[in-house]
Amino acid sequence: MVKKLSKRQSAVLDKLFNGEQTTEQILEKNGVNQQLYNKWHSELAFTDEFERRIEQLHRHSRLLIARYSSLAAARLVSLTESKSGETARKACLDIIDRIHNTLASRQETVNSRQNAEGLGQDSDPVSITPELAEKILAALAQ
Repeated sequence: MVKKLSKRQSAVLDKLFNGEQTTEQILEKNGVNQQLYNKWHSELAFTDEFERRIEQLHRHSRLLIARYSSLAAARLVSLTESKSGETARKACLDIIDRIHNTLASRQETVNSRQNAEGLGQDSDPVSITPELAEKILAALAQ
C-alpha cells in the first residue's frame, strides 16, 4: 500500500513549486532538515508527486514556447533586415540552425517510429548542404 503525503510534505512541495524562495529557505522555514528531506525522496508517494509536478512544469513551459514561437520567428525574420550587418548575419544563421534542428527532430521521430514498428532506420543524418544554406540566405536577404 502506497503511503499518502503528509500535510507537511504537501506544504513543502507547494512552496517548492510555487514559491520564490530557495529549497534551503523553504526547508528551514518549515522545520525540515536536509536528512529528513532526503528521506522523503526515498518515499514513493513523495517522489511520485515531486516528479508529477516537475512534468507539469515542463508541459507548461512547452506550451508557453509553442504559444509564442510564431511571434519569436517573426521577430527573428525581421532581424535579418537589421541595419547592423552582424545582427542580420546572426539572425540568418539562427534561422538556418533552427531549420536544421527541426529537420533533425523530425528525422529522429521518423526513425523512432520505424524502430518501434520494427522497420529499418535511415542512417543518414539530416543535414543542410552548403547549397541549401546559400539558397536560404539568399531568400532571407531579399
